[in-house]
Amino acid sequence: MPFTQLYNKNLLNQPWILCTVPNKNYYMKCLFEKDYYVLIISDLKSVWYTTCSADTITQQVKQYNIELETDDQISRMIQYIKDALGTLSNSVIKCHKENLEIDTKMELGYMTFHWKFLCQLMNKEDDYVSSAEFIFQHLIVSTQILLNHYTTENAGTENKEYTDWREH
Repeated sequence: MPFTQLYNKNLLNQPWILCTVPNKNYYMKCLFEKDYYVLIISDLKSVWYTTCSADTITQQVKQYNIELETDDQISRMIQYIKDALGTLSNSVIKCHKENLEIDTKMELGYMTFHWKFLCQLMNKEDDYVSSAEFIFQHLIVSTQILLNHYTTENAGTENKEYTDWREH
């Protein structure tokens, strides 16, 4: 499923989450709604994403002999998936050439619940934005706005720490 303009717009207000694995940092944004989710993960050079609709989730949970028949059951399952992603300390991130996989697990009652986020590389040919455009829109522009605000707020005042540092 391609990364759409709507997903891009909805993710703009979502915070970045730092994911640290041995020798590598990833930055993640995710949005979980009642009938789908979208997840973005980046190493600041490339961006991978996955989206999953209610129909796909219903098919994937059948491996656990779970039948999702109502919207409420689907919504609860999406909440379980979100909770599993929240326990990143129990997750494994594997990066391949064009794909990235996040394998999560959490205890869910009497069983261990596994969920794999299979992310594909974002590219301009198939998706609304390229990796570079996404990083620019979601990270660089936000950082620049904060920097401009900070600079404007502190333009008339002398920062003692900066002055001390400059004198040494």
